[in-house]
Amino acid sequence: MESGNRVVKVRVNASGRRIIGIVAYDPLYPRFSDFLNSVDRFLPVKRERATVEVNKDAISYLEALEEHPGEYRPAAGGFRRVQIELRAGQGVIEGEVFLPEDADVGDLLSDGRLFLSVRGVTFQGAVEHYDFLAVPKSAILALVVPEP
Repeated sequence: MESGNRVVKVRVNASGRRIIGIVAYDPLYPRFSDFLNSVDRFLPVKRERATVEVNKDAISYLEALEEHPGEYRPAAGGFRRVQIELRAGQGVIEGEVFLPEDADVGDLLSDGRLFLSVRGVTFQGAVEHYDFLAVPKSAILALVVPEP
């Protein structure tokens, strides 16, 4: 890892395979999610004896286990509860997405980012709970926004 890089420990589910390791990224990205949404097609996950280059298109979801963030100020807006059905029978998750002021979920899905950040995530029919998951938009079969 290069000196000055930020690091985050991740657990990646890629095509049913679970990969746990460290991702080092340039501090020019204020948050890990900004790096994750960069144009690079592969995510380098450093493991004990090797680095696994994971194709971002193969990722079903990614959990940041331990992050050392820089200073970041979120835009004005609020969180909205959603239900996301993943492709290929990967399951249904429920959680919250951040909606900037004057935006709707359609705007969120249509922006240029590859991943949707979801907090307070649970999988339907499971007891697992995740504080945060990054879900590739390409892995989303359907997104439901319950009425408030």
